[in-house]
Amino acid sequence: MKQVVFEQIAKVVNITNDKPHVEKFKGIARIPLSITKIITSCGCTGANYPPTLEGDFEVDMLVNKTGSSGFYSVSLELVFSNGERQMLSLGGEIIKTE
Repeated sequence: MKQVVFEQIAKVVNITNDKPHVEKFKGIARIPLSITKIITSCGCTGANYPPTLEGDFEVDMLVNKTGSSGFYSVSLELVFSNGERQMLSLGGEIIKTE
């Protein structure tokens, strides 16, 4: 049985190109764990997360597509202290601001 479960692992979200976007992914850790490694799909993606995951928690996916246009697709692979892995994905359209 997986010890870390997320409400959603993939989302479609349109973002603007005038500032970085933060998307929250909510999860539940059944036992106390930590994130030991994060693998991002590109340099425009990062994450903020609590040092210890226990019970309800959130991972903030940071996406910086400032000045870009078109469509985007990014992901984070999270590696947990118990060896489990989870991919979180975000994609959609980049809306050009005036």
